[in-house]
Amino acid sequence: MYTGYDIAPLYHSRTRNGLTFGRLLRMSLLFLLVLFMYGTLVKTPFFIYWFPIGLLILVSEFAFMIFYIIDGLMNRGKFNSFEMLLLLTVTFFPIYSGIVTWVYFGQPIIKGILIQKPWLEGLNGLVIFYMLKSRFITLYELRDMQLFYPFLTMPLYIIIILTFNPNKYAGTLFVYCNSVKGGCQFEFEIMALAFASIYFFIKFVRKNDWRYAVFWLLFFGYIFFINQKRGTSIALLGTYGLYALLNLKLDKIIFYALAAVTLIISGIVVLYLFLPDILDRIILQYQNVILVLMGQETGESSADARIRESMIAFKYFDKNNLSFIFGNGRIDTDWQSGPSAEFGHFYPSDLGMLGVIFQYGILGLLVGLMSYVMVLVWNRRIKYFQNDTYFRAIKYFILFYAVRGIPTGGNFFDPGTSIVPFFIAIFYFFFYMETRPWKQYSL
Repeated sequence: MYTGYDIAPLYHSRTRNGLTFGRLLRMSLLFLLVLFMYGTLVKTPFFIYWFPIGLLILVSEFAFMIFYIIDGLMNRGKFNSFEMLLLLTVTFFPIYSGIVTWVYFGQPIIKGILIQKPWLEGLNGLVIFYMLKSRFITLYELRDMQLFYPFLTMPLYIIIILTFNPNKYAGTLFVYCNSVKGGCQFEFEIMALAFASIYFFIKFVRKNDWRYAVFWLLFFGYIFFINQKRGTSIALLGTYGLYALLNLKLDKIIFYALAAVTLIISGIVVLYLFLPDILDRIILQYQNVILVLMGQETGESSADARIRESMIAFKYFDKNNLSFIFGNGRIDTDWQSGPSAEFGHFYPSDLGMLGVIFQYGILGLLVGLMSYVMVLVWNRRIKYFQNDTYFRAIKYFILFYAVRGIPTGGNFFDPGTSIVPFFIAIFYFFFYMETRPWKQYSL
């Protein structure tokens, strides 16, 4: 049966030093794909150097999609469910948003399409699926890169924090200023760390090896104490708890729950004695979350801005007929005076799912959520790999990202448009292997 062009001969030669050229090629390409997928360097002072490389990768992936579609139509005659889902996603949202923006605001359709180019970043899911399907890489090579990557990036983040002054970069993508969080601070991309924390948590509770607990707490500690992402921290804690409830016996749940409570109390005592200002900021941050949910002003600029932005969203739902169903689209910053002239200070991603409905409507929301529905469908047919730690980590990361998407917009906004297709491609490949045992893929 035809499965696509065989790229294996490209990497069978060896270097003079005896190292397999194929492995060097695989690891280099994997590293670039993972770097591009997470968008790590976009939120660092090195973005100016990364931009042309990222643009080249995006153009290459678009060209790959064209050839992939031609190959599928001419040789295979059909696409599998993942391929159809991904191709629908990366083409539907730019075109759909471009038309909606033209209807409500008169922006040229082509501008509306081009401003939605982050959706094309999801093509890395198609690339990684093809690399797996064609045996260019194995799943465990991909796993090892995904686990190596956060051990590389977290020290980089810490070095930048210790050596760079964030006030110098105020107003950039990677610096966030908030008095409640202690002023200006670097805001790096942390999803690689989140995945590593989920993987090592699962590994820890399955193996009872405390070395994995150290890695888990290391990554979660960075997210909670240094990055201070409330939505991400709460979603991670919920993911850990759900995994424990569904996969551990009662005695282990009680043991780990007591250990967690003890650890939390110990951490609070340490902060109270040695770093009380950090403890006060953490308490205030979560108090503000409750106040925002109650619709009250908090004095925290980011929290209060979300209340004002919500009022803007509902204003345009009333102004533009049926926009609650079809969305309002997205205005290009280069068209007329840009979105700020129309909306003022307004970023749909600040509003999470409300922002998704504002931009794409209920219709767009349902189309975007199809990815998670398909994960549930594939999961029901996967039996053999359910006990694989890597598979479980992928599955629970997708669940974590879906929950985190409630306050952040998840897979509808960058970098979710890149991250979610990548992880779903890996999840689908487990399904692909299980439903095609005769292909005898190796892990």
